[in-house]
Amino acid sequence: MLSPLQLKQEMGGIVIKLIHNYTDGSGDNLQEAWDYVQAQVKCCGWVSFLNWTENPELMNRTNITFPCSCKKSDEEDALALPQKGFCEAPFGNRTQSGNDPEDWPVYQEGCMEKVQGWLQENLGVILGVCVGVAVIELLGMFLSMFLCRRVHSEDYSKVPKY
Repeated sequence: MLSPLQLKQEMGGIVIKLIHNYTDGSGDNLQEAWDYVQAQVKCCGWVSFLNWTENPELMNRTNITFPCSCKKSDEEDALALPQKGFCEAPFGNRTQSGNDPEDWPVYQEGCMEKVQGWLQENLGVILGVCVGVAVIELLGMFLSMFLCRRVHSEDYSKVPKY
């Protein structure tokens, strides 16, 4: 069984790899899930928004470009579906060369602490659902064993065959 530290490291490795391999316009479900997390939790990257500097596609852009799901939004924007891919900043046409992360209009805080807090808050619900599913599976298994035993005790020789 994984300890909390091992789980945090494993999940961090998965998210960092996802950020590094993130491609604009991809229909990958994992990318869409991460976009949703960043938009809903109002965070960017795993440890900080600077994790996105490890993405070669993003950093090779000449204009100021950032992950759309990290964009700081107003309260009325919170109900909208999160944007996916990369967005160009409206002020990205300045004479500055390169894509400087300090100019990105994104949340600065990483998602690690917020995701960990959400998991701790909802641990009871998560465990309850897991136990509920396990109980339902056990009941199904007992019912199937009962039915199997019942089938062998019936005499099917009197049933007409078609």
